[in-house]
Amino acid sequence: MMESSSALQRLTLILKEAVEECQGDTLMGPILLKVMGCDQNQSDKLSLFFTLLDSAEREAEREAERLKNIRKNEDFLGVIKDIKTVFVNNHVWASKCSVFASHLRKKNSLTVLNLLVSFYSNQYPKLQIEKEYLDSFKSIFENLQREVGSSGLSRELRNFILDKIEEVLAAIGRYNTDGTEGLERATKDFIGDWIIIENKISQEDRKTRLLKRLKPILEP
Repeated sequence: MMESSSALQRLTLILKEAVEECQGDTLMGPILLKVMGCDQNQSDKLSLFFTLLDSAEREAEREAERLKNIRKNEDFLGVIKDIKTVFVNNHVWASKCSVFASHLRKKNSLTVLNLLVSFYSNQYPKLQIEKEYLDSFKSIFENLQREVGSSGLSRELRNFILDKIEEVLAAIGRYNTDGTEGLERATKDFIGDWIIIENKISQEDRKTRLLKRLKPILEP
């Protein structure tokens, strides 16, 4: 089983399913939560959808020049920005889904998004992570989190490592919305910040078995 790492792909899937789920006076908020795989009482999770919109916009911006060659008359980036504007200007938790569905149909937005997804998949066919690998990666960091939390490392170093592990785990949790971009950013930040503080680590901490195991992993 593969999970898409492209924000454009995930956004397209979510919007397509949301439009299909839209019926009558149903509010858009609960529908978005449902297609994102979140519980109906997790309204705070809607922020992940807007994070996804931002990520999709950045993907389109990075490929702006090459996107012009797909269809000369299509403003791909403009479509993404239009979708973002609609969802920002209309409160998803209080507005009917028909408001959004009608707009997406009228603007032919899903067709354009599908073209973007096709382009992005052809350009970066390997930008995917197997779910099994992602689960394994999560398990490694959760085990490390428990081990560091109960270790004898100095409080400052322990808290630093735990904070960084939490950031990586949060990025894994946002994988369906942020894709590989968020995960790569979190791991790079971990390594980069480790390099900065490494010279300040005490000799006592350096001698611990845990740190000796961590060091090769965090060195670039």
